[in-house]
Amino acid sequence: MSILGEVERWAVGVLEADATITGEAVGGVHRTSAPQTTPYPFVVVSMEGQPAVEKLLCGTVASYRAVYAVRAIGKNSGFTTLETLEDAIAAALPVGRVAALGARPRMAVTLVSPVRRMTANDAGEFYEAGGLYQFLITQ
Repeated sequence: MSILGEVERWAVGVLEADATITGEAVGGVHRTSAPQTTPYPFVVVSMEGQPAVEKLLCGTVASYRAVYAVRAIGKNSGFTTLETLEDAIAAALPVGRVAALGARPRMAVTLVSPVRRMTANDAGEFYEAGGLYQFLITQ
C-alpha cells in the first residue's frame, strides 16, 4: 500500500468523521477531485507538488513529507459561506499534535498556509477556502 495513498485515505476519513463537515459539505469529501456532477459545497484533499522522501545512510526510509491542499469548494457562494467548513477542516486535522497512521508510529500535521482562491468562467464563480497542510510521517 502506498504511504501517500494511506495518508489521503486517513485525511478523508478524519474529515468524514466530523459532524460539521458532513453536515455542511453536501457534496461530501473527495480525494484529488470530485466528479463534475457533485453538488456544492464539497471538500477535496489533493497533493500539491512533489513529496520528499528522506533516507538514512543505509538506504532505509526515515520519513515521508508531503503537502496537501485541503479545501472547501463552493460555486457562486463567496468565501463567507465556506468559513464554517474552513474552520471545521482546521479543527478536524491534528495540527500541532502527533497522530498514528496505521502501523506507523508517528505522523505530524502542520498548517503551511491558508488557501483562499476564486476562479471564474462561463459556468460561474468557484471559491476555495482551506489550507495547505504538511504531513510528516516517520518510520
